[in-house]
Formats: sequence, structure tokens, C-alpha cells
Amino acid sequence: MLRLRRPRATLIVGIIIATSAAAWSAERIIAVPSRNRPQVYRLEDLPPLGGAAASQSPDRATAKIREYGRVHEDTYAGSFVSGPYIFVGFTSEASTNFAALQARLGSSVPVKVFQAQFTLATLARTVDRISQDIASWRKRGIEISAVWVDEYRNRVQVALANVSDDTMVVLKSTYGDMLAFSEGTFRAV
Repeated sequence: MLRLRRPRATLIVGIIIATSAAAWSAERIIAVPSRNRPQVYRLEDLPPLGGAAASQSPDRATAKIREYGRVHEDTYAGSFVSGPYIFVGFTSEASTNFAALQARLGSSVPVKVFQAQFTLATLARTVDRISQDIASWRKRGIEISAVWVDEYRNRVQVALANVSDDTMVVLKSTYGDMLAFSEGTFRAV
């Protein structure tokens, strides 16, 4: 009777793969937040935009979130929908605010929180300042074609006819590091 033997190298590779898979699974399990402490996402780890939130109408839930944000404007940083979730940003006390929001919205609304650097109120004030200064920037040769709050990136987005390092330095020194830039001209329709 002919007997086939499995070479040792295959066995060792199998053990390494099994060990790696177990370590990966353990890592994934450890990263799962408990029911009492939500996972707080960092800005750089947020999923792409898009999708519709499950259960309640996202518009209704978003209205309640915005209302909560007006009351807590000292920490509220905005919100957006991604996949089945509504992500809500806070500059501090994200876990505490998450619990208060869940109580207000109910457990059927899939809310996740992220840690933001700037409040929505601060970003909005900066948009207002830049909007008031557009004419004076134009006289200095800086053509700002649009400016808006980008809640997903937690930044003030500034569209410039021509982006240059000098222009970005000048604008950031005037308004702060909350600015992000894009090139192009926009017209209201």
C-alpha cells in the first residue's frame, strides 16, 4: 500500500495561516465597542459618503440631530449620512453626547459618532467672515469663487480660481487651519 506523506513545510505554513487568522479575529473582536461605550471614529477613519439611513427617515432624524446641535453648539460639529448610519461629530464628550442623542432618537436610528476638531458654529462663523471678505481678497488678486462648510471633513472648503501655496498660506494665516482648498470657479444657478 502506497502512503502519501504531507511535507513539513505545508504543515508549518498551515499553522502560520491559522495563527494569523486567529490573531486577526481576536483583534477584530477586541475592537468591537460595548453597548455602553460607543466606538468614536477619528476623522481619517470615516467611511465614504452616501447611502440612506435605515429605519426613520434620515430627514426627520437629521432634524432632531440639528436641533440637539443647536442646544450643544459648543461641541456639536455636524452630521452626515454614510451607508445605513448617520454620523454625528463632536469636539468633546462624544460618548456622553451619543447617549443623549440615542435617548432622543430611539435605538432604531443607527447613529455613530466621530471626534471632530472644530464645532459647526466655528466653521459657520468662518464661512461668514470669508464671505464678507471676498471683495477685499479679489482686490489683492485672490479670487474666491465659493466657500462652504464641509461637515464630512470638518473643514471650511474654499474654492479658488487659482490655488497656489502662497494663497493657501495667506488664507490659513488669516482664518486658521480649518480651511481646505479646491480649484475651480462656481456659479450660482
